[in-house]
Amino acid sequence: MQRDNLQVVNASMPSLNPHLKKKLKNSDKTPSNFKLKTKKTDVGRYKVTARFKENGAKVTRGSDYYTDNEGEKYEEWHPVPDSKIGELTVTAVLPKCTTHYVFNVLINIESRGFIYLNFPLMRK
Repeated sequence: MQRDNLQVVNASMPSLNPHLKKKLKNSDKTPSNFKLKTKKTDVGRYKVTARFKENGAKVTRGSDYYTDNEGEKYEEWHPVPDSKIGELTVTAVLPKCTTHYVFNVLINIESRGFIYLNFPLMRK
């Protein structure tokens, strides 16, 4: 029932958090050693890259979100268009108006999704 409802609105299934105190099966196979790099482009935007180490599970999707009104009562987060997954990386070019951004990295293990979510970072 839940899967059908999510498919109707083109939403994804909920993902598991591999960093729970309770050990989840296969959570040790999720990526680790995330490092973020930010570089200013020649047109004043920021290119951000998350590098990680795979531990047996392949990253199936990466997505980035940004906000331009962080801390306001009705804070809104928007997907960054054209996020790219490379060899052990996820890269995005943020809009100029970005105040904070976040990376999501999705991993599929035995048809169960795990998500790695970094904390929102202030643009430098």
